Amino acid sequence: MAFFRVDYVGNDPVNFIDPTGYWSIKVSLFAGLGGTVFFGHDDGKWFATADFGAGLGAGASFNPNGSFPNPVNGNKYDGVEGFVGVQGWAGASIGPASVGGSYQVGMLVGTDCEGDLHADYVEAGGTYDTFSRTPGFGISLGIGVTMGVGIAW
Repeated sequence: MAFFRVDYVGNDPVNFIDPTGYWSIKVSLFAGLGGTVFFGHDDGKWFATADFGAGLGAGASFNPNGSFPNPVNGNKYDGVEGFVGVQGWAGASIGPASVGGSYQVGMLVGTDCEGDLHADYVEAGGTYDTFSRTPGFGISLGIGVTMGVGIAW
């Protein structure tokens, strides 16, 4: 298994491109108190988030489908977006296999193409168990509750 496989372009990166431009890198460390740093590219924008809270565990991963938190109504904004929220999670992953659950709520603030400011509710979560053929890789094990902030530009 190669670390930088290109399944999403039919294993032909010379003639095809990733149409969405999604990817992310996530690093977490919790030993009582701790945090997560999460950054990447989502549909034409760079993003970075930081979570701080209580938990136990550690992990690092690359996800070719990683994205910035999205509001419930599906709105995407042209300008800078900001996020603040809380999250609870528990799970484990190694390579393409993962199992666990998470729940996130918060607010996303963004500007549209005319510069108007909007605020939207973000809610996502549930349980998961996957064995993915995507080219992502990483390893993690943990449980925690965090508060996070992020920006996309």
